[in-house]
Amino acid sequence: MANGLKIGVPWLMCKEDDAPDPMINTCNGFYCDYFHPNKPSKPKIWTAYELHTRACLSESNFSCVGD
Repeated sequence: MANGLKIGVPWLMCKEDDAPDPMINTCNGFYCDYFHPNKPSKPKIWTAYELHTRACLSESNFSCVGD
């Protein structure tokens, strides 16, 4: 579907190891140290892992609300 829209920019696919060109597969996890894109020509991209995010409030210092 995404390729059929032909919008001219690559799509980012979370948790898709076999993302076809021009889509870019990304690491959507907490530990992405050993993640590699499915082709050497694609960039290594991390997307937010929602289970480990916190709401952070900021003025002069960053204090996170949560556990």
